[in-house]
Amino acid sequence: MERNIDERLDRVRELLKDPDFLEGNGLSNEVNIRMFCYEAKNEMRVRHFVQQILIDQTLPCRLKENNLYEIFLQCCEDKRILSRMAEQEKKRGKDQLQKMIEKSINVQAYVDKICSMPPEKRDVLLLTGVGDVF
Repeated sequence: MERNIDERLDRVRELLKDPDFLEGNGLSNEVNIRMFCYEAKNEMRVRHFVQQILIDQTLPCRLKENNLYEIFLQCCEDKRILSRMAEQEKKRGKDQLQKMIEKSINVQAYVDKICSMPPEKRDVLLLTGVGDVF
């Protein structure tokens, strides 16, 4: 049974205040990663929560949001394929469009966008935008 989404989001807010989380304490040279999984029906609630925590001045950390969908669109713009995508899909089909995208944009393109500024102490990276596609 899924717990109440608001309770789970409140726990995320508390985690962002936890000094042990922010310092990576308790980890054995591991990357401090947390995933927040939720049902699609809660997408708008989660988006609202993210907007709120991004402007929350009481958090002892600096949140750095990286919207994966927006990064994808930026990469498409950088490769000058965004304006041609709809036409390519219509002309050649979605499978060919997917191949064109995969050939043009690799994982390193995302990494380069996300890591353009080195993180500082108490930075928390938020990867968002997966639900934006829908």
